[in-house]
Amino acid sequence: MKVLIHLISIFLFILSADIPSKAAVDTTIYFKGFRQPVKEKEDAKFYMQYGKNEDGKIPFKKFTSAGILEEEGWLSAQDSVTPQAILTTFYPEGAIKQTEDFSTPDHLKTVFFKTGDANYKIYDARYLPTGITKCKFIFCKDNTGKVILDKGNGIFRRYNEDGLLAEEGSVKDSLAEGEWKGHDEKGKLQYKESYEGGTLAIGERYDESGQKTDYTVLEMLPEPTGGMKNFYKHIGKNFKFPSEAKRSGAAGKVIVTFVIEADGSTSSFEIVKSLTPLIDAEAIRVIEAYPKWNPGKQRGKSVRVTYTLPMAFNF
Repeated sequence: MKVLIHLISIFLFILSADIPSKAAVDTTIYFKGFRQPVKEKEDAKFYMQYGKNEDGKIPFKKFTSAGILEEEGWLSAQDSVTPQAILTTFYPEGAIKQTEDFSTPDHLKTVFFKTGDANYKIYDARYLPTGITKCKFIFCKDNTGKVILDKGNGIFRRYNEDGLLAEEGSVKDSLAEGEWKGHDEKGKLQYKESYEGGTLAIGERYDESGQKTDYTVLEMLPEPTGGMKNFYKHIGKNFKFPSEAKRSGAAGKVIVTFVIEADGSTSSFEIVKSLTPLIDAEAIRVIEAYPKWNPGKQRGKSVRVTYTLPMAFNF
């Protein structure tokens, strides 16, 4: 028997795209969590409505359990997590919150105020392997409607849903340059960072008491103590395939999600895709038996991170 392991780290909850309003609803699926469907709407935290395939794209919408539209867009398949073309996100009141164009690698993101006026436009390359965010800033208005960044030069200001300043900094040739500041939901200074050509040089994070922590990387993924190679070795060596499942010839894939806590411990194990109850339980046992992880970090602070681990069993 071979145990094939593929590890996928997820820092931020993966976006779900949705159906454009003109598309006819073909399928509705209720979910209690990411890739965790349930039969009854009463047990769901959100639900998805999928339309018919249109030239290789499936239109769909995502609603809260209360029926409030959150997102709409297209996927290549119902089980895909990567939107196609334009993904639109909405405020609870119904106004457009942001649009993202996934037709190109550096997709254009436009974020709107609740009034409908655009706050900013960026080309967002997301997170590179180095952990450094490489955004290209194109356009920005402040909350008075004044253009403060145009054609990649000026000042960038991002606001939270309550209209308070969340982040601001200088932009030169579409890249972050010089000092940037970030604020919490109450407007209190949370971090200061210095950039050179879009690359973070140094950052300072302040906790609630005002204590400072320095950092040079925005985000660091969690890692098993001893490294990934040692983690894979542990799984392969210690997984005990249930004899009953072996006799029945059970083979396939189990997908497990779990949380790496800020102290490096693991918790919140869930089976996203089941093979058999005995194999599911053994998959959780062998992962849980591994020693503590080195926790993930954001701006120098240890944080909880959700992992998804598919495990394929072949004979």
